[in-house]
Amino acid sequence: MNFDTLKDKTILIAEDDFNSRLLLQEYLDDYVLELIFAKDGLQVINSVKENQQIDLVLMDFKLPQISGVEASKRIRKFSAIPVIAQTASILTKETKEQLNTYFDDYLLKPFNQDDLLRTICKYL
Repeated sequence: MNFDTLKDKTILIAEDDFNSRLLLQEYLDDYVLELIFAKDGLQVINSVKENQQIDLVLMDFKLPQISGVEASKRIRKFSAIPVIAQTASILTKETKEQLNTYFDDYLLKPFNQDDLLRTICKYL
């Protein structure tokens, strides 16, 4: 698959785990123009409000201060930006409903680079 459509894109990675951030950076660095990082849901909301260049958000489901679900809910009130959840949580009926309601798509951890890139390309 050709991932050239990502070359001029800016992606916000909302992830509080350092190792997960590093892995996502490694997966995406060669493909996207810019990566922006946020460690909690409040930073995500503020970043999307302040930076019109962000094309997509990769949102950890469980973030400190404001959860990924709540952050996505709030973003939906002022932006149509695609938000893809990433979670290692067990998918209960409630979790699946939240993922389907507040996110454009989701990835279950651990995922590989190809799965990540294909999912992002669907929305960009």
